[in-house]
Amino acid sequence: MVERQFHLKASVLFAAAGTIGAYVGSFLTSLVSQQVLLGCFAALMLVTGAAMIRRDAERGQSAQCRLWPCLLIGASVGVLTGFLGVGGGFLIVPALVLLAGIETKNAVGASLAIIALNSVGGLIRQLQQVSLDWRLTLAFLALSDVGILAGLGVVQKVP
Repeated sequence: MVERQFHLKASVLFAAAGTIGAYVGSFLTSLVSQQVLLGCFAALMLVTGAAMIRRDAERGQSAQCRLWPCLLIGASVGVLTGFLGVGGGFLIVPALVLLAGIETKNAVGASLAIIALNSVGGLIRQLQQVSLDWRLTLAFLALSDVGILAGLGVVQKVP
């Protein structure tokens, strides 16, 4: 059942700190060149991938998320989300699993809520610098919602 694949405390803490971090991170984006952003992104991919490969398989993790560590990790991930435009399964899930001790299955569900809220923080800052094609944006959002509903139907049938 979908409700068991979500960690509420981690979602709230990561999203609260991450939304503020994403706002700050999106400001920092304008201070560096595209090459620096690409280099940071590549380095982050390598570090995150290596950390996930090295972790012990199901090393007896319990669904813990202590207040200050989760706020600090959430803010750090938020800054990276705003700065590089990445998050989700690429960054939030590994942070929840490796640093907050959340089981992978719950981290995936929690990351979806965290991504949505972190994105709002970054978007608010970006809207102060650029303009969006709102027709395209709303069309993309509507089609994404169709995909979400389809995915919810599939997740109930797939272990």
